[in-house]
Amino acid sequence: MKNTATGTETGASASTTMRSTAQREDWVDVAKGLGILLVVIGHVWNGTPKAFIYMFHMPLFFFLSGYLSTVRNDKGKFLADKSISLLIPYVAFVVLLGSREIAKHAVAGRTDQFIWAFESTLLGGEVLQGWPGTAWFIVCLFFTQQLVNLLLSTFGMRRTTYVVLLLLALSYAQTWLFPTFWLPLALNVVAGAAPFYFAGYLYKRVTSSVSIKAAAFIAMLLGVVLFSMHVPLRYDMKTAYFGIPILSFVVALGFIVTLFGLCKLMAQRPSLAAPFMRLGEASLVIMFVHAPVYMVMIDKFHIKSVTLVVLVATGVSYVAYLTMRSTSLTRALFLGSRRDIQRLLEWRPGVQQA
Repeated sequence: MKNTATGTETGASASTTMRSTAQREDWVDVAKGLGILLVVIGHVWNGTPKAFIYMFHMPLFFFLSGYLSTVRNDKGKFLADKSISLLIPYVAFVVLLGSREIAKHAVAGRTDQFIWAFESTLLGGEVLQGWPGTAWFIVCLFFTQQLVNLLLSTFGMRRTTYVVLLLLALSYAQTWLFPTFWLPLALNVVAGAAPFYFAGYLYKRVTSSVSIKAAAFIAMLLGVVLFSMHVPLRYDMKTAYFGIPILSFVVALGFIVTLFGLCKLMAQRPSLAAPFMRLGEASLVIMFVHAPVYMVMIDKFHIKSVTLVVLVATGVSYVAYLTMRSTSLTRALFLGSRRDIQRLLEWRPGVQQA
């Protein structure tokens, strides 16, 4: 099975891979687990902790996905593969979570709100709020993957670098010159996501470089110092706020690369790594499910304990993941399992599948 948030093998299929591959990817699941936990904490814990986490937490996922990527010359097959692993879960979760808001306004007879809820569900991106509000990331990742792969497979490394630098400049233009500009399905956010994805792709070539790691650590320390001085380095990627030009980007890279090193150390201690690896395997489902859980706890039950809300939102999301991977239908719809989708397409009444 593929973990659709980053395209790495998880679950049943991971057990069939070679031991060396599993060991190599342990730290990846640790990184995803740590990243998704930061997402939950950042949504629940406002103020200083949220501002700190927002310096790097979503760029981490784009960087990691780029790190794990390979150039695919079979562009049509790549499009089909990622449509299955990303777009099918995107649609399934948006329909599941977004239908509540639509139905609520329909039952209450609030025509304007009903129309807007329906339109925002279709448009996605920045205007997608409430329970399905985190869905922007999945579709943005899909378009980012397609764009960077198209560039690399068509134009090569050098020209792709030029285009990515142009996209980085365009992302700052959005933030500072056109702050209200947005596109459906978070297409405008791709300009800010592609540089991190491409940086991750480049980083795997120099992952053992001591000088790169040292530079990253210095950049992270710089970020900590500037943060303590209340310099606004945060990334709010959903709303296309990409921080201070270049500086925010470099600081985010510093945090990400340093965290990668931490995750590799954690992966060497199975008892420490195991909880994060499990969260990493479930990261896609947690990305979607934690939002309605924490919103209900805070808005309906007025629970103020950050620790309790984070634990419950993460725990319920993980249970949802275990439930969704238990049947072929839910694996196909919510986990983007190619094998299960193929089984469903081949299913015939009265015929038992092997």
